Amino acid sequence: MLKRFVRLLAVSLAVVWTVLLILVFQLERAKEEKLGHEVALRHANSMYRQLSAFRAWNWDHGGVYVIVNETTRPNPYMSVPDRDIETRDGRLLTLVNTPYMVRQVSEIGSGGGEEKVRITSLRPLRPINAPNPWEIEALRFFERGAPRFADLVLMEGGSYVFRYMEPLMTESICLGCHGDQGEVLGDVRGGISISFPMSTVLDVGGEYLLLRKISFYMFWFLGLIMIAALFIIFEKKIVPAPPRSPGE
Repeated sequence: MLKRFVRLLAVSLAVVWTVLLILVFQLERAKEEKLGHEVALRHANSMYRQLSAFRAWNWDHGGVYVIVNETTRPNPYMSVPDRDIETRDGRLLTLVNTPYMVRQVSEIGSGGGEEKVRITSLRPLRPINAPNPWEIEALRFFERGAPRFADLVLMEGGSYVFRYMEPLMTESICLGCHGDQGEVLGDVRGGISISFPMSTVLDVGGEYLLLRKISFYMFWFLGLIMIAALFIIFEKKIVPAPPRSPGE
């Protein structure tokens, strides 16, 4: 009877050890995810602020004229007077307004890499600026007064991408191109959408996760070995040996 009780106690300890270790592992994982979200949020916000500085500079100058070349063509969606001018020496200049400049800066900054920045709207002039489903959800939130929208998205293949967006409000300079869409000052004109892999800001690669799992299993296995060793010692000292027969 006592031997059975000792074995039941050892099994109970093993179960408690396993559950306790799983809880600790989950708590640590939750803390890491929270920290990762905060780091990604700061990174996205920093990217947005840098882009906002470019927008403010262009806004203060009422747009800038640049030489027309293969990468900067006259914007067919910008209906403003003197969009295109010609210098005395025959060079053609085109006006680059804030949205056009942000798009070009974003394309240069992305450089074909994993960090993506773009302007989108529920009422885009350029079809390529149409929002994807995630951006539509964010823009709807902005119309209800939300100051920003951020989310961690699981992509195909198991990788995580952090997505961030802040609204663009209708300002007087916007009405030159968007006034015929019924825009009024203060409306949500669209938003700047930013996305990048979580691996950009945190070392959460496969090797790191594999080491975490190996460490967890090793620690768990060592605990079971200690419980088993204590059980054997306890059983030998506490549980009496069966009585011998008179003939032995």
